[in-house]
Amino acid sequence: MSLLEQEIQEQPAAVRRFLDAAAQTELPQLVPPVWVAARGTSDNAGRYLQYLAGLRRGTAVGLATSSTIARAGRSLGYDGTVLGISQSGQSPDIVAVLADARRRGVLTVAVTNDPASPLAASADATLELHAGPERSVAATKTYTTSLAAAAVLVAAAGDDATGDRDEELLAALGAVPALMEQVLGSDEGLAAAADLLAAAPTCVVTGRGVGFATAHEVALKLTELTGSTALPLSAADLLHGPIAAVGPRTPLVVVQPAGEDLGTGEVLESALRRGAPVIALGAGDVPDGVVRVPVPQPPLPELAPFLDVLPGQRLALVVAQRRGVDVDQPFALSKVTLTS
Repeated sequence: MSLLEQEIQEQPAAVRRFLDAAAQTELPQLVPPVWVAARGTSDNAGRYLQYLAGLRRGTAVGLATSSTIARAGRSLGYDGTVLGISQSGQSPDIVAVLADARRRGVLTVAVTNDPASPLAASADATLELHAGPERSVAATKTYTTSLAAAAVLVAAAGDDATGDRDEELLAALGAVPALMEQVLGSDEGLAAAADLLAAAPTCVVTGRGVGFATAHEVALKLTELTGSTALPLSAADLLHGPIAAVGPRTPLVVVQPAGEDLGTGEVLESALRRGAPVIALGAGDVPDGVVRVPVPQPPLPELAPFLDVLPGQRLALVVAQRRGVDVDQPFALSKVTLTS
């Protein structure tokens, strides 16, 4: 079994370990607005925080333009909280954003798997992921533990009006690891979905709301593991014109959680009319003709990304294996990328 396969399977235990540690930790109180500095998979965890904080707290979260500080040397005057997310904590541009904010007296928080990293050293508070060593290039368990970090930070901050902690969110998080185990124990729809993607040089991945973060992360995994170009777009943006790229030779992967339809249903129907192969990841209903890789219903709609990303990770793994890719070190990529 590859390291990647092992680490995919370790995710429920890693999230459980993180939640247990977080319950014993005095969590920093996020001061709005929140600015996230991150790259790659960590950036996608930041996208999740954007939607989760807005939905649960009404708090604005923005993504920091790290190169403006690290490359151009400009201090952008971010206020509120500056949050750095990085599994390694090594990337100089992310460290630079936190260091700049801390010099100006802004609250800085690091989310990292290495509490001795430069990112942690540049922050007022550090939230360790407790994911354990992650040796495969493609991040999996540091992604889902970063989602958990985002969720506990939002829950600890509570409601803007009352200041109360979000006990409903905290309680629901406790049920997530067991549901993740359930997802990883099922192969339903996986082989059929891999058949559609294995022969395709490109695909489009879409989602909306908290599912937008999942769409970005699934697209990243498909791209770095299989070598295909996977383009992530929100369902709304897709309907504004890029849907033209979807067709018989360009499959569409839709993150389709249960509950309120945020436009993904319309995208599904449009793609089918265009003759595109369509794959749906999630607990939502889909029309005939769609290959569905189902997951259980989450305890709260906002926690669907913990479950919906897992079949996306496994789908990328299966397609890569069919193509003979070394999934632990695909295309000579490095685990730690030091961008500045």
